[in-house]
Amino acid sequence: ARDFYAALGVSRSVTTQEIRARFRELARDRHPDRFQGVEKLRAEREFQEVTEAFNVLADPERRRRHDMELTEGRQASDRSRRLQLWLSRGVAALKDRRLAEAVECFTRATEEDPRSAEAWQHLSIALSSSERGLSDALVAALRACEIRRFDAPLLKLVGRLQAALGNVAEARRYYNEALEWGGEILKS
Repeated sequence: ARDFYAALGVSRSVTTQEIRARFRELARDRHPDRFQGVEKLRAEREFQEVTEAFNVLADPERRRRHDMELTEGRQASDRSRRLQLWLSRGVAALKDRRLAEAVECFTRATEEDPRSAEAWQHLSIALSSSERGLSDALVAALRACEIRRFDAPLLKLVGRLQAALGNVAEARRYYNEALEWGGEILKS
């Protein structure tokens, strides 16, 4: 979401009167009629942005919705950073064969963003490193497939897990689907 407070150069705690005063100041300084040529085009864009910011922040309901969008955007950005942190920690743990730690990190990543196919796929790979985790690995891989349906390496992973669990018909089905989407069976 665009930050209209930044467009006006004011804090989020600004009053409506301060918003009006700041808008008048910026409108005088940036009004397109004061400029020529390329500068006029830049001034028009800036003036439109300032006007839109004023219109949103001067209206209590629109300002409330804007504040919610900013908060949600920050929360999504924070979630994304935490997801990447858990994924990178999990990959490092998996490379060092610290499987329990890798599983924990990838589990945290799936909790951070349940729609991350990458997190579910990594969790599946970590779980499949032990025979006891094959069933859970399959569940995680199938979840990743629900999110990212036409991914040949992911379909091959599901096929490999199905085969390891003795589900030959299902393994064949997933391998064939992987082939259909451009995968090569021998490179799993």
